[in-house]
Amino acid sequence: MSDEETRAIDYLASLEPGLLSLELFTQICRLSVMVTAEIAIFKKMSDKKIGVLLELRPSDDLWWPHQPHLPGSVVLPSDTIHGIHDFSDALERSLSGLHNNLISHNLTLAPQYAYSELHRTARGTEHTGLFYTIVEETLADEGFFSIDSLPDFIIDYHSRVIALLYPFAHREFLTR
Repeated sequence: MSDEETRAIDYLASLEPGLLSLELFTQICRLSVMVTAEIAIFKKMSDKKIGVLLELRPSDDLWWPHQPHLPGSVVLPSDTIHGIHDFSDALERSLSGLHNNLISHNLTLAPQYAYSELHRTARGTEHTGLFYTIVEETLADEGFFSIDSLPDFIIDYHSRVIALLYPFAHREFLTR
């Protein structure tokens, strides 16, 4: 083991578990796998097609600059977990602030658990909880994309997640 590795190990061993600086957290995530939650937010759009909300990542994003993505979050050490399918803290972080909180205030269906998925990344196999929800039709279509015309430059994994979750939302729309 090199002196540099020994110093890195000693430094990491000195840290308290919990919230880390974004810079340190980013580097740790770059090297290891994470537990994450993704949520697809669907609505019946003004043209009566079903749409999904995609947020544009900032241009300085380290992994997917300027690409549309589903809201989601990593599970943090400080999150309270009450079971294997409990991603409530991560989901709350994902929903907070979306469209100035218009999304969370206009849900017609509480976030619904659909799947837990193991998927390969460059870092290894990650565990992701997949959820869906529905918002009021009266909410503006801004940020929502029709399921049959998603942007070409969407994050590949999110395109697959939308395809997995759409049938659940479609069933919900059929029963309304």
